[in-house]
Amino acid sequence: MTSEFRSHRDLVVWQRSVEFAHHLHRLVAQFPAQEQWGIAAELRRASTAIAANVAAGAAVATPTDFIGFVNQAIASTTEVEANLEVAIRSGLVDESAAPIAELLQILRMLIRLRLSLIEKHNATVGAPAA
Repeated sequence: MTSEFRSHRDLVVWQRSVEFAHHLHRLVAQFPAQEQWGIAAELRRASTAIAANVAAGAAVATPTDFIGFVNQAIASTTEVEANLEVAIRSGLVDESAAPIAELLQILRMLIRLRLSLIEKHNATVGAPAA
């Protein structure tokens, strides 16, 4: 995070998360009809939640609150990873088409953002957060 941060739209992790969700929505649209309300819906919801939590966190007033939203985004990222693994093992997605590397990049970015927010919090209050 830099001093130029004004909005969630300035965060590369948010931008990547939106692109990822869009990619994943197109991928699961190819699932069979019987899966559209099952694992496909779970993947759509969780992938969208990554970017939504980053945006919501950026809108709150305190680093502590933002950390909580980033933690939710991290949880959604791991939920997508688990559901993608099930989709691969179920034959719904070819492993080579699954955007696991992209997802793990987003996860690393979220972890770095969380650490940055914790450092910022600790610098202002002098005590560990989250």
